[in-house]
Amino acid sequence: MSETQTPSSFQFFKVRRQDLITTVTCPPTLDFTAGKEFDLAVQRWLEHPGVLFVLDFDQVNRLDLVFIKSVGQFKAILDKQEAHLCTTGCSNPILRQITSEGLQGIFSPVRNVAEYMKNVSISFVASRVDPAFVDRFVDSTVKTIEIQANTPLKSGKFYKVETLLQTDLAVTVEIETEPFRGTVALCFPKQALLDIYFNMLGERYTSLEPPVCDCAAELLNIISGLSATALESTQKIVRKQPIPRIISSVELAERHHFRSRILVMPFFTESGTIHLEISTETYKEKSWTL
Repeated sequence: MSETQTPSSFQFFKVRRQDLITTVTCPPTLDFTAGKEFDLAVQRWLEHPGVLFVLDFDQVNRLDLVFIKSVGQFKAILDKQEAHLCTTGCSNPILRQITSEGLQGIFSPVRNVAEYMKNVSISFVASRVDPAFVDRFVDSTVKTIEIQANTPLKSGKFYKVETLLQTDLAVTVEIETEPFRGTVALCFPKQALLDIYFNMLGERYTSLEPPVCDCAAELLNIISGLSATALESTQKIVRKQPIPRIISSVELAERHHFRSRILVMPFFTESGTIHLEISTETYKEKSWTL
């Protein structure tokens, strides 16, 4: 599995996402102020909770009631989603506090994550992506951009990456089908997208204005629709949101939630290379495939 740092605007908490495991490094003082930020962070984390949240208490020397309540509420939500939470790096005083106040059920303090995963039967295995699924998205991308956008494409070859590619704008759609779920992203360099927009609508922009970004989202909307239709006889594709998400700037680093396996197909145009990215998470009971 690959390790990736998730950029965030949090002041007190540092977040590291490793596929389905999220590690939260906590500040020394867990008081009312830290609790407020934790509550805001939880809203983002719960959009894609994964399997396990790890609170890293290595620096913690103060644990106030208000923060304990915040973690307790978070733990209750995770329990309903069959996700988990544990705490590592507790100092002896913090561990004594957790024990004496009966907070083991909230924080689940452990010496290491591997120990906790073994206790709750969490395991990971290597993922496999259905070639037919991938091929349909490739075919649909070529047809859509060449016909709808009047832009010739030359397909490259698929390859796997563990570090996200640099791009100027991405549009994504989350999908679910047997035996996996994941994200499909269409990534554009600025000039390639501007030229596609011009080829489609005859209007020339020099920057990625809202109409240009909406155009990118509509292209992926058509691509995913064509792919779903082509695959409907063998597998059902469920889109997890009604319209593609438009991503730019710092959020580009968060366009995939499961990053140990990202397949990339380059499409070459005269203005630059467009990339189709497919990341997947296979799941079955308590064995999650990455």
